[in-house]
Amino acid sequence: MKSNQKTAGRRELDELIDSGIRSIRATSNRLGSIDLRAGPYGKQYLLQQIYSVYCSWRDHSEAKTITARLRGRFPDESLSPDAHLLEVLIRVALPKVRPNVVAIWVNAIRYGEERHVRPFKLRGFFHVMGGLVRCARLFGEEQEARRKNEEARRLDEAEDKLEIAQARRQARRRRARPSMPVGMARFF
Repeated sequence: MKSNQKTAGRRELDELIDSGIRSIRATSNRLGSIDLRAGPYGKQYLLQQIYSVYCSWRDHSEAKTITARLRGRFPDESLSPDAHLLEVLIRVALPKVRPNVVAIWVNAIRYGEERHVRPFKLRGFFHVMGGLVRCARLFGEEQEARRKNEEARRLDEAEDKLEIAQARRQARRRRARPSMPVGMARFF
């Protein structure tokens, strides 16, 4: 009984993945070619479709399983183990898109996601913010600033722990010294 439920769940998950990939590929084919020569509007339309699929998967209870399944569908091992679900999705659905372009697309979409942009408003968001590349650059800059702040915070915490440890050692040393009445201390 449980095995039957597992296979039904797997089949349902595979169908969800397949339908998402089909919709992305259909959008890409409507634009004319994999090279996306339809201009910036076409690219943004494609990214809006990718973001819609991603949002439906992200909100699904088995997002990690979906990511693992997508990784299994990728033909080679060039994906890093910590690749974002968006990157995995784009590389599986549109394998002919160059990795550097995929990185720009992922960063631009994640920038919109951080700003809580709804999928159907993504193209307008890109337009207002100055385009895909600018959004990707801004996301990269924010990530770098976050990484630096996290590193500084971690170093501050380590420094605070070191100061506390030193203060405790000094307190132990003071307690370990024999105390002598003030009037009996030697001058030399």
